[in-house]
Amino acid sequence: MAFLFYSSRKIKIIYGAVFLLSLFGLIISKSRGGLIAFAAGALIVIWFYYESFLKFIITSMALAVLSLPIIFFTGYLDRLLALFDATEWGVKTRVVLWERAWDYFKSSPIFGVGFARYNDVPVNEYRLIGLKEIAAFFMGHNFDYSSGHAHNSYLHFLSETGIMGLGLLILFWLLCFLKIKKGYHKTKKIFTKKLFLSTLGSIATLFVLALTENYFSATTIMMLMSMVVSLSIGLYWQEQYSAEKV
Repeated sequence: MAFLFYSSRKIKIIYGAVFLLSLFGLIISKSRGGLIAFAAGALIVIWFYYESFLKFIITSMALAVLSLPIIFFTGYLDRLLALFDATEWGVKTRVVLWERAWDYFKSSPIFGVGFARYNDVPVNEYRLIGLKEIAAFFMGHNFDYSSGHAHNSYLHFLSETGIMGLGLLILFWLLCFLKIKKGYHKTKKIFTKKLFLSTLGSIATLFVLALTENYFSATTIMMLMSMVVSLSIGLYWQEQYSAEKV
């Protein structure tokens, strides 16, 4: 959404076209979680850019109107509506995986059953070593190296690392978000503002994506997030250091 930062109508149209093409690519991928997460990230970007409720509503509605024809003509609407169908295969599968993760979490709520052991624990019968329903771990010798996961980062981390692990993870991302938000409001450089704003939108997108997939552990996602977040925080500290020297 870089077109927000340009006053030239021509440049706004070019970036707007790129934005719509990217949105079209996302929609034809048929990823429901991806579309919802994208919408959440876009709303965060619009809100921080305008910081005006009226402009936020107008811009959001305009983007929604532009997106609706693509959603209708690609048949995407049916997939979105299927989210409310408890008999749909994707929904049923996720519910089963979520229940499994929650069961592991209840067995060891403080530290979980063990990092990266979600797939290793037998589904029906398993024994944990330690304090039952407090802090116990799965010490079995069976290892599953498949890409299976709980299809929910929050539940996945709760099952493997408990409240401590998930709490520290969320705290880390919240601190990053708040630090970059502070830098966004302080900086006067257009490039830095664009980077900060895109990073804020990316973190919001990640948090929503994590509701239906385990993207907190996805290498392709986390590599990109690590780069943009590190760059943003680095620029923030650089500007802080430069300001203190003046």
